[in-house]
Amino acid sequence: MTYLKKPCGAFLRSTNKNQINSLELGISKGTINIAARGSIGIETKGRKDMEQTHRSSTIDMPSVREESDMNVYLKPTFTIESDHDQIIETAKKIIGDCQTDKEKAIRLFYFVGDMIYYNVNMVSVFEEDFKATATLQWQQGYCVQKAVLLTALGRAVGIPTRLAFAKIKNHQLSPDILQRLGTNIFPRHGYNQFYLNGRWISVTATFNKTLCEKMNWPTVAFDGENDSILAPKDLGGKPYIEYIEKFGHKGDLPFQWIKDRITKMVGADKRPVPIDIPKKP
Repeated sequence: MTYLKKPCGAFLRSTNKNQINSLELGISKGTINIAARGSIGIETKGRKDMEQTHRSSTIDMPSVREESDMNVYLKPTFTIESDHDQIIETAKKIIGDCQTDKEKAIRLFYFVGDMIYYNVNMVSVFEEDFKATATLQWQQGYCVQKAVLLTALGRAVGIPTRLAFAKIKNHQLSPDILQRLGTNIFPRHGYNQFYLNGRWISVTATFNKTLCEKMNWPTVAFDGENDSILAPKDLGGKPYIEYIEKFGHKGDLPFQWIKDRITKMVGADKRPVPIDIPKKP
């Protein structure tokens, strides 16, 4: 795996479409074409959180007090393996010589967002398939797995990081996935929150940039200061992502809560189906 070596605070994204190697993500009877980045460029602009209408609720688990339990967001767990040698070493290579938490968070966000490919077929109903080391080794995952990895990497470099969840509707879900799931509503969408400069900031490292370019979706940029979530409309102004309900945050993966719901959609024996990611020549 290639690690990013760009100046701290820069947005690490490929800007040369001619240096992208395509690969295929198989979905049921069809395919979604995504791409592996061949080079890393720099973007100098991010975007602020887009306003969306939604209602909020709380996951039916014990809440965590923000101030007294802040260490909860720095501790390793079964899936959030922030104390694992592989996670620690990877995090160190990604952040390079970055000094501030803001700079480190930006680097980690773009690594998980773009270097760990989105693959909806990685959905699983087995807890071990959500371990950060597993997602790192596969170099791919779906939203919750990618969020767990980003949580582990953030904690490994001392940034309080937690998981957050929402129910979303994807208005541009492919017909193959829609037929397979029977709905375009994702009831357990996972994303992250970093604690930076005295406040929690939401970030969504779900879809890699090359997939967004293929599907005409806006990429999610993160500047270390503003919330970064999925956009309500695509680049052509058509409906894209709708946040229906936000469930709040968790210091650990609420696996049973996720499993109980997604088992109804994918079955009781669903395991990840990785794709082959081509190596750079």
